[in-house]
Amino acid sequence: MREQSLMARDTRRPLPLLCTGRCEVLKASIHGVVLGTAALCALYNFAAWTVRHQRHLAVNTGLYTALAIWEWIHVQHHVDAIPAAVAAIVEHIEEREESPAA
Repeated sequence: MREQSLMARDTRRPLPLLCTGRCEVLKASIHGVVLGTAALCALYNFAAWTVRHQRHLAVNTGLYTALAIWEWIHVQHHVDAIPAAVAAIVEHIEEREESPAA
């Protein structure tokens, strides 16, 4: 019976990682790894296409380039959110320091 109440409570509250303003450095890092991988794959496929001129290599180059641009946008979004997240943390700490201990 107790397990059901714990499961019900956990399903209502999302993971902190999924909330805006939380774990932004981690999110930016993960998207950065994907960005680097996509850029490397795009470069490889482009280099291979210049030698072999196979259609799938040109298509792969375009797809990986699009993915790299998409991930760049995500990295920028998360990096831009870091100052706001830090400000929220500092504000929360200051509020806790000003309030009297109960």
